[in-house]
Amino acid sequence: MKYRVLVIGIDGATFDIIRPLAAKGKLKNISGLMDSGMWGELKSTIPPITPCAWTSMLTGRNPGAHGIYDFYHLDDDYNIRINSYGGGPVKRIWDYLSDEGRSCCVVNVPYTYPPQKVNGFMVSGFMTPGLDSDFTHPLNLKDELLKNIKGFKLIEDSRYSDREEDRKRFLEDILELVDIQLETAKYLFSKREWDFMMVTFMSVDHAQHWYWKYMDSKMDGSMEPDGSEYETAVEEVYSRVDNAIGELIKSVPDDAVVLLVSDHGCGPSRDNVVLNKWLRDRGYLSLKDSGVGFVKRILFKAGITPLSLVKAGLGRFGHSKKAKYFKVFNKLISLFSFSFKDIDWSKTRAYSFGSYGGIFANLKGRQPKGIVEPGRDHEQLLSSLQSDLEGFEDPVSGERLVDRVWRKEELYSGEYLDRMPDLVYSMRDFSYLVAGMFAFVSNKLFVEPQTQTSGNHRLNGVFIASGAGVESMQEIHGLEITDVAPTILDLMGCRVPESMDGKVICDDGR
Repeated sequence: MKYRVLVIGIDGATFDIIRPLAAKGKLKNISGLMDSGMWGELKSTIPPITPCAWTSMLTGRNPGAHGIYDFYHLDDDYNIRINSYGGGPVKRIWDYLSDEGRSCCVVNVPYTYPPQKVNGFMVSGFMTPGLDSDFTHPLNLKDELLKNIKGFKLIEDSRYSDREEDRKRFLEDILELVDIQLETAKYLFSKREWDFMMVTFMSVDHAQHWYWKYMDSKMDGSMEPDGSEYETAVEEVYSRVDNAIGELIKSVPDDAVVLLVSDHGCGPSRDNVVLNKWLRDRGYLSLKDSGVGFVKRILFKAGITPLSLVKAGLGRFGHSKKAKYFKVFNKLISLFSFSFKDIDWSKTRAYSFGSYGGIFANLKGRQPKGIVEPGRDHEQLLSSLQSDLEGFEDPVSGERLVDRVWRKEELYSGEYLDRMPDLVYSMRDFSYLVAGMFAFVSNKLFVEPQTQTSGNHRLNGVFIASGAGVESMQEIHGLEITDVAPTILDLMGCRVPESMDGKVICDDGR
């Protein structure tokens, strides 16, 4: 074995925030790691979304190889199902390490539920259903944590809204969670010797999603604060995480490497786009004319949509309950508004699904009710859609919104290529989300984010390496998120599988 490795994940961390704070003399622990090691922007997956990005980072494989593209997928009956990668088809770092007898401790890493059997400990992270689930390996570790970690929780209990009491409580909750996750990691540190340890903090991502507008009042990246008490909220969370990093690295032995990584960056967000409405307006998608569909049309025209129901209170589930109650919420929504089951698939050539609105052709032989013939018809459809997307304009300003459109083959490869959208695109550097979790979240083309978010993901994640075997190389370029897994294996003296898409970033400083 070469070195032991501690990986600290900060979901959503970006140098766009780290650099200015470091220049002010803040974030001393992150700055110290940068000064003593190598660092650079880590290009995320396209789209830069949590389940897709973390899974690619930890497998070293692109989404076409591991099969995770979004938080959810449509099953063969067009029901929305939550994606899970616990024990997924492609090995992650700790699988390779456990096979070689290396001891692993994995804490709060997103998309690790249900927890896998590893040679050590695992506490599953973001998208775990809740404390009543079996979220640890070994199983008895759960009771141990609940007993020994005061106020133990996996995710925030509260949810943000623009109401003052909710804003205040959610920020307190975010900061408290950092402390709880630190105590959990320190407790597990003390349990046994480890070769590989990974601890992830979601708090920065959640702070940026909901408090970005207070530090960037013009929502243009100029970082002009709004003068409210929340203008430093994001900074407070970065600082709290930085303090936690300082505590963690105190326990790191001299023969260890510390990696600090994020799955994506962040920037100001804009509206959500109801892309299925756009597809319907252009004749790519049709709705059923059945009795139930007729009633829903009336409600839809009257503004009774998933967005209005969320605002009315049906969507006020905290993150800890998101997975647990998703089926109930989705069923309630589908009673009153159009769901994917209300689409007339016999007349629909394409549809959008997912947080970034990837477009799927309704392809015969692939989709359950596909009508588009493979080959020439499929190609003509994609060419038409691509041309229309490239001309997509804001109806008010006339601005073109789509930066680029990719065919899936340009981005992905592997066994699960068929699961990927046929077309993927970026709207103004991913500042626009597509309201694709429901078929028609609104009867309008552009809507304000239903969750009141003001920050959204960007491609520029973070990579920092410091410690034994890593020379001070300052800034490095050209890093991809799939590079992290092979780099860890190489640092630990393990063979890097040829199937990995990524490359080794640091090999004894080279």
